Amino acid sequence: MVLPPSPTPREFGAALRLAREQAGVSLETISERTKIGLYLLRALEAGEFAAIPDRVFARMFLRQIVAMAKQEPQAWLPAFEAAYSRFEDASQPFRTAETTPDRRRRFWPWVVALGLAAAGMVAIVVMERHELIANGSAAPPTPDAVLPDLSPIAAPTAAPTPTPTPEDMLVLRATTRPCWIQMSVQDGDRSQRLLQPGESWETRTGGAAVDLVLGDAGAVELEYRGARQSALGRAGEVVRLHLSPGAGPDVAGQHVRD
Repeated sequence: MVLPPSPTPREFGAALRLAREQAGVSLETISERTKIGLYLLRALEAGEFAAIPDRVFARMFLRQIVAMAKQEPQAWLPAFEAAYSRFEDASQPFRTAETTPDRRRRFWPWVVALGLAAAGMVAIVVMERHELIANGSAAPPTPDAVLPDLSPIAAPTAAPTPTPTPEDMLVLRATTRPCWIQMSVQDGDRSQRLLQPGESWETRTGGAAVDLVLGDAGAVELEYRGARQSALGRAGEVVRLHLSPGAGPDVAGQHVRD
């Protein structure tokens, strides 16, 4: 199918679906081999880019889908960029006209009042100083006379001891690149986030099993049950990870790939 130079998101999705169907590849097969959720694949073919966390991940998903359809990914990227740009332009909010207040507040009476008050305080200080000098008591107090009136300084308190991380606390942290993460806790809802470099996602698992899908396994660091691991996969690789509550602190070797 020949795409127009600047397709709409729906036109691009329809062309992608046609290419996949002509190659005889089902969405279930693509999801099983790439670990991309079915709802994300359907959203991409429907042109619903709002359901995909970021342009970077949409481009990464597109490369894997087109490769399984036995086509060259570089031939699809210009049309994808044009379609995604049209989606972003259509998603921009309209700017409303700024309203002008009916009445302008007058600040100059307050400025005048503050100036008069400051002048009065200066005059009082000058008069008191002249009176002290005239009475011969303008000498400042000595340190020995001032020290008894000073309040004692409290001794510095020791820094509180950091609270150890609970064993059921799961911490995911993006290192050098953004990473899209999908998390499913046993008997719980599925949630997803896009972590920017340096951001963390902390979750109490309650001792239940956890299933993770990492959009870029090479850019994620995981901390769970006292163990920390950063070698979760190659850069740009989509990895599914299962954490069992009885697995202990060693999370190595629990990657699930086809």
